[in-house]
Amino acid sequence: MLSENTFALPQGVKACIFDFDLTLADGSPWIVACYQEVLQRHGFADVPDSVVRSTIGLTVEDSFGVMTGVQDADYLWSLRMEYKALCLPRMAENTRFFPDAERFVHRLQAAGVLCAIVSTKETAVIKQTLQHCGMAEAFALVVGLDEVRAPKPSPEGIEYVLRTLGVERSEVVYFGDNPVDAQAAERAGVPYVGVAKGIHTAEQLAAHPHRDILTDYDTICINP
Repeated sequence: MLSENTFALPQGVKACIFDFDLTLADGSPWIVACYQEVLQRHGFADVPDSVVRSTIGLTVEDSFGVMTGVQDADYLWSLRMEYKALCLPRMAENTRFFPDAERFVHRLQAAGVLCAIVSTKETAVIKQTLQHCGMAEAFALVVGLDEVRAPKPSPEGIEYVLRTLGVERSEVVYFGDNPVDAQAAERAGVPYVGVAKGIHTAEQLAAHPHRDILTDYDTICINP
């Protein structure tokens, strides 16, 4: 259920792990435009923007699979390469941090809580965007798609953060806007907080085990 009151970060939390797109930042207008350009090139002219946006958080191949109905791996890989060539050179400049997310990350830093990112975006792209947004020093670790063998809902990225930062499952909270984030957190055995800032509703996120569902990071209280 969507929290109407202040959510208190549990006592003893040493690290907060975040998804990236539509959890911390929004580059969706550019992402959707680039997907649509590639779809148009290949004759898929009738895919609504809302469907394209709903796939943000999946791998590029899985996104194209959802949008086109095509399952041929080689073809989907070729679409991925076209998308990357079009999108990545201007991804950082077309992405903005949510102001409340930026404030929350800085509050976590001040409280001595580590911040990390686990995303299906490639690590270098995330780091370029963090640098562009002035947030590069705020994150102790960035785990992109190229750092793991399997994307979310695999728990591998979260487990990599736990090992690298030396924290226990009970000492972290994972924040994400997509059901695959909830599934990854559940498989990793860590608490999940849904962030209903994207296309997925609070009700959709609440269908999975969760500590809370939020739309505004400013409502989170960080315990001393």
